[in-house]
Amino acid sequence: MIAAFIKRLARLALGSPVTGSAIALPFIYNLLRRHAPCLTLIHKLQTIEEGDESADSEDLGKRVPHDPFDMDQPDPSKARALHSSLWELQVLRQHYAPDISKMANIFEDPITRQKPELSLAEALEITYRSLFEKNSNKKVKGGVPLTFQAPESVFRTSDESEFVL
Repeated sequence: MIAAFIKRLARLALGSPVTGSAIALPFIYNLLRRHAPCLTLIHKLQTIEEGDESADSEDLGKRVPHDPFDMDQPDPSKARALHSSLWELQVLRQHYAPDISKMANIFEDPITRQKPELSLAEALEITYRSLFEKNSNKKVKGGVPLTFQAPESVFRTSDESEFVL
């Protein structure tokens, strides 16, 4: 049941706005920390086996991602969540928002009971305004490289006489 909830929450974090993903990731971390059997979701690699009817004949024997989790299953115990993996976390590590990709990297380290739970209060305070202010005030080391050359004047000296009004 918990594994199905974690999978659904991770799947929703993929398509949600930045603020939604920022809430979902610490919540997933805390659930995995509290429920040790669900930790197997992090490191599983799914393969298509020859007995799988849903696989095409050319896919047999290849190592391709295959998620047995059924998101549309109304009964979480029948959704096959523990047979799946949390591949969504790997996708979130490549997120366009730097704050989300940093949060997704917390799953790189082993999750143990000795580590403290992540605070959801901090995640709930994240807004688009706070993200904008945080990222707009960052100083870039060495400046931003540009291929733009600033013009010296509005018109080139040879073109000035052509534009007389």
